[in-house]
Amino acid sequence: MSPLIMVVEDERILGDSICTYLEHHGYTTTVGPLGRGGHSVGGGEQPRCGAGDIRLPGVDGLGVLRKLKDVSAGTRSS
Repeated sequence: MSPLIMVVEDERILGDSICTYLEHHGYTTTVGPLGRGGHSVGGGEQPRCGAGDIRLPGVDGLGVLRKLKDVSAGTRSS
């Protein structure tokens, strides 16, 4: 199975486009859940890498990636 990449993006069409591009290049993707004013990440999934938007509504994108790394110690953020 190919590495799982979690994409965190508040613009749905852009998140879908990023996932499509990555999947075309052999990766498995998931769109990370993001709520206004907060975030939850992981959901039992263990992504190998996280890619996220820096400016998100109500939350800093780097904070989301840090939280992802806390929840899944093997995850790298980019």
